[in-house]
Amino acid sequence: MFDYPAYKLHIEELNMCIRIVDQSWKLELKLEKFPNITKFITFKYVWLQGFIEQTAGREKEIIIVSDKTGRVKVTHCKTVPGGSSWMVKGKYCSVVGTLVKESGLPEVSAVKVTDLSRSPVFASMWHLEVEELKLLLIEQAMPKLCD
Repeated sequence: MFDYPAYKLHIEELNMCIRIVDQSWKLELKLEKFPNITKFITFKYVWLQGFIEQTAGREKEIIIVSDKTGRVKVTHCKTVPGGSSWMVKGKYCSVVGTLVKESGLPEVSAVKVTDLSRSPVFASMWHLEVEELKLLLIEQAMPKLCD
């Protein structure tokens, strides 16, 4: 897993992904600010953040997570480090995993799920983090490196 980065995405973007092979996916990045610039990224892992809307299964194997753009079904939650006992409706969390299904209600198989409820900063900054990554990937923002 650590050979591939997890790309920060909004949940709605999962519906725009195209399966390439196995667990590899392709997504065309677009920004309203730069309508004439697009870039395709290929990825194996996604990184999402949102609020838990619902849990399912005896051991909370499945959770439904939502952000302001959509909802996603997250599976294999009981096998992630730290377990799933803390996963309850209303908690804000980070999900890293593989995209399994992109259409309808997208589905992600979790590799890691983290409780981020301890600070509202995580939720308020997520949209900006995703947009910043897109700017970097389409080469419209360059990090300033120290000399």
